Amino acid sequence: MEIAVLEETGSSNDAAAQMLHNGEETPFAVLVKRQTRGRGRLSRRWFSEEGKTLCVSVAADFADLPSPLVESATVRVGVAVCRTLSALCGEKLFVKWPNDLYSADGKKICGMLAELVQIGGAYKIVFGVGANYDLSGCENKMPRDVFEKSADVLSRLSKKITFDEFAKVVVEAVGEELARRDFSAVEQFGEFDFLRGKKISVSVGGDTFAGVARGVNGRGNLLLELPDGGIKTINSGEATLRSK
Repeated sequence: MEIAVLEETGSSNDAAAQMLHNGEETPFAVLVKRQTRGRGRLSRRWFSEEGKTLCVSVAADFADLPSPLVESATVRVGVAVCRTLSALCGEKLFVKWPNDLYSADGKKICGMLAELVQIGGAYKIVFGVGANYDLSGCENKMPRDVFEKSADVLSRLSKKITFDEFAKVVVEAVGEELARRDFSAVEQFGEFDFLRGKKISVSVGGDTFAGVARGVNGRGNLLLELPDGGIKTINSGEATLRSK
């Protein structure tokens, strides 16, 4: 897959979207060395440091794709990237629904943001990945509370690879999953489910629901067991662990 490398821009997702509007053929990827306005879900800022954090977006064609495949894209790609990085690190990493990767000790390694872009009458997807490659020396560059809850990939790799090699591996994992037309990755979600069986709260719009995470359905929607035993299906929201 062609990877366009930009020295500096606001957001890799925005840069990829602009390339789509300019007629760039999919699939392609945009890697940004210095990202000044990187964002995650809910417009959260994403820490970016050249050579330390990977900021990359993959654009793919979603025209005529069945809605369940579109709806499950974030979970499917999350599982694909998690599976790939787990193999690289020699230790199991986990997907925190809907779009984050965590270490077993609960530290965030990667965040993802999928956005649909309409070109004419067809939809394309821009899938952004922000991953911590090497956080050494970043203690004073990140908010302390964020740094303490974060982890990187380099310190966990069973076989050291360069930043460029790491970027290529991530881009290939994202691109290959976006090109698939099945739900096998969703079916594997339980193997990497960080929240499964845990007490959580989920914010959906202005509402908050508390319960126990029970995995996802075939579309990648979260299944939340409510206190009365009922199951609530949630297709988007912010999930947080509740204190024991």
